[in-house]
Amino acid sequence: MRREGHPLQVRTAAPADLEQVAVLHARARVAHDRLRFPGVPFDEPAERARTRACWDRALAAGGARVLCAERHGRILGAAWYAADAAPGTVTLHQLQVDPAHWGTGIGGALHTACHRAWHTAGCRTASLEVVWHNRRARAFYAARGWRPDPSRRPAPDATHLTLTLPLTPPAGSDAAPSGPRGIARRPPGLSRDHPPYEESHPMRVEIWSDIACPWCYIGKARFESGLAGFAHRDDVEVVHRSFELDPNAPASSGVPVIDMLAGKYGVSREQAEEMEGRVAEAAAGEGLGYRSDRLHGNTFDLHRLLHLAKEHGVQDALIGALYRAHFAEARPLDDPETLTALATAAGLPADESARVLADPTAYADAVRADEREASELGASGVPFFVIDRRYGISGGQPAEVFRQALERAHAERPVQILPDASAEVCGDDGCAVPGK
Repeated sequence: MRREGHPLQVRTAAPADLEQVAVLHARARVAHDRLRFPGVPFDEPAERARTRACWDRALAAGGARVLCAERHGRILGAAWYAADAAPGTVTLHQLQVDPAHWGTGIGGALHTACHRAWHTAGCRTASLEVVWHNRRARAFYAARGWRPDPSRRPAPDATHLTLTLPLTPPAGSDAAPSGPRGIARRPPGLSRDHPPYEESHPMRVEIWSDIACPWCYIGKARFESGLAGFAHRDDVEVVHRSFELDPNAPASSGVPVIDMLAGKYGVSREQAEEMEGRVAEAAAGEGLGYRSDRLHGNTFDLHRLLHLAKEHGVQDALIGALYRAHFAEARPLDDPETLTALATAAGLPADESARVLADPTAYADAVRADEREASELGASGVPFFVIDRRYGISGGQPAEVFRQALERAHAERPVQILPDASAEVCGDDGCAVPGK
C-alpha cells in the first residue's frame, strides 16, 4: 500500500464532521458497487442520505463513536462502532476510505485507532459483518486477526460473513497492543483531545510491470496476498514502474492475442489456446477473471497515464482497473474514451487524463527512465519487484515468498536477489506457460 507524505490525524469525529463523513462513506460504497457491477448506475446522493440518517439514529441512541482520519483538514477515512448489549463486546459497523486514497494505509491507521480505543474502554471482543464477495476487505480483516464467528455459521445463500476479533492485550503488558511502525503509540481513547497519530517514512516496494503481461496481473494479486500477511504492511509504499514487453507493437489493439501468440511462438491456434488456458487456470487460482479473446497492442499510453496517477496518489487503483479491463473484461485499451473513463473511476480528473492521452510527449520521459532503470537493475522480464532496494524478486511468485522477502527486508539484511527458476515471468521472448 502506498503512503502519502503529509501527517495523518485520527481523531473522534465532531457533529460538524458527519456530513463530510457521510459523503465519503457514500463515495466508497458506490465505488465498491461499481467494481462489482460495471455499467450499473448508482444513486450516490440517496446513499449519502441513507448513511447520514443511519448514523444520526445510532449517535442519538448513545454508545456509538465515529473516528475520522484527516489530512490538512480533509477527511479521507472514517470508522464507526458501538458497544453491544453484552458487557465487554463492541461491533465495528463501518470502516471506509475515500476511493481516491485506497491503498495508502488510511484503513490500517483507522483499524489501529479503533483497536486501541476498544482496549482502553475494557472491551474483550469485537465483531463485524463483511460482504462475501469483497475479497479485498476479507483479506484486510483476516490479516489483522479477524476470524469467522464459529457460533454464527452463514447460510448457503448468505451475502455477509460475521467476523470476530479477540481484544486480549500482549502478554505481560497492560498497554494497548502495539500498532504498525509509523503510528504514534499513543492511545486516542474516546476523546478528540489526544494528540494525533502521525506517519513516518515507509518501506518501499517498486514493481516493474506491463499491462499486457499476464504474470504481472497474477503476480500483483499474489504480492497483495503476501503483503496482507506481513506484520508491518501499513508501513509499505508501493510504486509501480513502467516496462514495455512489446514497445514496437502497433498503437491500434487490432491483433487477437491468440493470433499474436501463435505467430510469436510458431505454434497453431489450438496450441496457443492451450497455452492461454493454463495461464487462465493460474489466474483463477488467485480469484482473477481471465479472457483469451482480448486484443494485443501497444501499452505506452497506459504507462504514461499511470505516471499521472502516481502524482494523484491513485496509481494502484488505476493499474488494478487497467488489469481488470484488459484481462477480465477484454476491453479495448487503445480507445481514449475507455481509458479516460477507467482513469476517472480510479480517481483521476477526466480533463487531465484526456490531456495526457492527447499529448504523446506527456510523461514519455518518465516511462523511458523507468525502463532504463529496469535494465540497469538487470530485469530482463516482468513482473520484477524491488523491496526497499534490498531484495529483487523476479516473476509471479507465491504469496509466501513475498511475505518472507518483506520480513527479511524489514530486518535490513544485505542486498541480494532471490532466485527461483520456477517463477513465471514475461520477457522479450514471450511469457512463461505453466506446466512447460
